[in-house]
Amino acid sequence: MYKVILADDKMQEREYLKKFIEDNFSWDLNILCVAHDGEEVLSMIRQEEPDLLLLDIQMPKVDGLEVAAQVSRTHPNIKVVLITAFAEFTYAKQAIKLGVSDYLLKPYTDGELKEVIDQVILSLDQGKNQTREKTMGPKAVRVEDLEEKSIITKILQKNVDSRFFEKHLMGLFSKGLRYKCVVLYEEHMLWQDVETMDVVRGFFRKNDLTVIADFEGKEKILFLFGEKNQSFNELDQSIKRTRKFFQDGFQEEVYVGVSGFYEELGDLTRAYSDAVTFITDFGHPKVKLSYEENRKYELALIHSEANIKLHVMNKHEKEAVEGLSFYIDEVLSRRTVSFMERRLAYLSYGIIRSVYDVLGKEDEGRERILSFLGSENLRSGSLDKEREETVRLIRELIESLGEISVYNNVTLVKDAKAYILNNFREKITLADVAEAVGISYGHLSKCFRQVEGNSFNSYLMEVRIEEAKRLMREGNHPISEIAYLTGIGDPNYFSKCFKKQTGLSPKEYVTMTIAESMK
Repeated sequence: MYKVILADDKMQEREYLKKFIEDNFSWDLNILCVAHDGEEVLSMIRQEEPDLLLLDIQMPKVDGLEVAAQVSRTHPNIKVVLITAFAEFTYAKQAIKLGVSDYLLKPYTDGELKEVIDQVILSLDQGKNQTREKTMGPKAVRVEDLEEKSIITKILQKNVDSRFFEKHLMGLFSKGLRYKCVVLYEEHMLWQDVETMDVVRGFFRKNDLTVIADFEGKEKILFLFGEKNQSFNELDQSIKRTRKFFQDGFQEEVYVGVSGFYEELGDLTRAYSDAVTFITDFGHPKVKLSYEENRKYELALIHSEANIKLHVMNKHEKEAVEGLSFYIDEVLSRRTVSFMERRLAYLSYGIIRSVYDVLGKEDEGRERILSFLGSENLRSGSLDKEREETVRLIRELIESLGEISVYNNVTLVKDAKAYILNNFREKITLADVAEAVGISYGHLSKCFRQVEGNSFNSYLMEVRIEEAKRLMREGNHPISEIAYLTGIGDPNYFSKCFKKQTGLSPKEYVTMTIAESMK
């Protein structure tokens, strides 16, 4: 959010500007001060430096031109917009000489004022990005970005299991938030630096929307979560601002797809497909072809990464290193060096997380990720050094697995989960499932915790509660009957379990569902 000072000697003009900004730019501009003369403006700047000044030229004590002149000398990064009722060329000439951002002539329309402020905010966005590039460098890699990329990759692969949901998405869906998916597609831009993408992310954080995004590659995917439909009122403006940002700053055309509203966890992939339809079905055939080729390439990347990870988890060092060489030389080599470096960082992040999850040491895993991303070789800008660092990482992680047989355990748990999904409506126990997959119940319990990070009973209850929620939304069964249809049984016990899992009683959940369906 940018800080602005407004100044006009006429109270009516000051109040109008203040209300206009509060009504139209409350998420972009914070009004520090509403001043009645230039002297007050200069005094305020000495206390707290603003990003933007909206100044009337004709003011007592110190006029707008003199304020602009002093600011250009002492605070050249502050943007200045001059407003005047005088159309004399000398004013405009002097304003241009002082390097003001714009010059607005009274009487102006709301549209003219909004266009001027939009343009200044865009300029501030681009300036912020350039400053960060100089101080931080364009190759910064943040764990938070890699985590969000991992979330979206799992969503697109329809691989959102119970443990993953509880860890990353439960907070959003337990609040009853609705969501939309936005896809931004650029034919040529593979990656922009972290800071540029922070600017774009900020465009969409209106009305307290929560944003989960993957900005890597030609296709940039955002999921926006909000409490109600009105939370998305600024979405069109956010998209326009994003497109203009890329057109003006990078001379790049951005194609945009937006989904409808969704509420259910199971519809995340559908929301993505909904958004993509606008690009593939209604866009230019050339863009559709480019998008489809890019998606094939992304799938090749994901497949190669999964193979390397599988070899590591199976402790096949030779195959893992050979897979890495193929990945770099045959798959990643089709893209720019900076893209290759970032993607290698993402691969390493995924391998570390998988190994430490299996070891039951998630906190240590996060520390290992931070240490790896901060290593000299990784930040050196040398692809060869990053390759060496990744090979070293693979060998160390395989050694850390010790005697753990991950592949067998994953297969056993996968079979157990399939049995649960087919039989959870019955009175099944850990012993029943263990017998079905051919192992002891003690071993299955250990495998479940190791692979899922969750107990067998917790997973079984999650499946049953999700089914209960589905039946409640359908509205064809009373709550007491749903308790038995889901395999839980006693309605009182069902109510306790439901509230523990969702934070709501069954009646509260039904009431909320009915209320939302009437909006």
